[in-house]
Amino acid sequence: MAVRAPGSGVGPGNARLRATREAGASDAAASRFLLSLHVLGRARRLYQKDHPKIEESLVAAEHSLHEALAMGGSLAVSVERGQLLFRGRALTDSRGEMKTLADDLLRRGISALAFERDTHSGELLSFAELFENPPAPDPAGQKDSAALWNEWLAKRRIARIRISPPCAKRSPIWRVPRDCESSRWRLW
Repeated sequence: MAVRAPGSGVGPGNARLRATREAGASDAAASRFLLSLHVLGRARRLYQKDHPKIEESLVAAEHSLHEALAMGGSLAVSVERGQLLFRGRALTDSRGEMKTLADDLLRRGISALAFERDTHSGELLSFAELFENPPAPDPAGQKDSAALWNEWLAKRRIARIRISPPCAKRSPIWRVPRDCESSRWRLW
């Protein structure tokens, strides 16, 4: 009698079930990371730079990011109608924390985020600064929002996190919101 390895000869129903399970795990990992990022942002806003709560929140955010990135090459989310979308689906939000994060991001002019596989803790900590110190609008109006964000990220040496790329220059990992051509995409 031959013994089959688990998963070999999986029927179509089982393959769909496994794909659904993997997508659910991926969504859950993305949710955990975004929540831990939000906690890190709140810690940055509430505590001084050397407070242990910031270090604790940073370690949790980095761990959950690497867990989420283990399931794919990058993690990209967009904010649409007060919800965070991951892979085109709204992330579950039983306690309203995702809506709070979505509102925080929109208030700072962010409608999409992407984290690359090699994002490190220094970049996460610098990025968390946006919750307390977002880029100021260009008083002369000569720089567009993408230029302001690129300058803000470059000044903090953040190379593996991208914020609200212009609609025309989106890579395939971004899901373009339905109202991409509307004025909502202008950050300032």
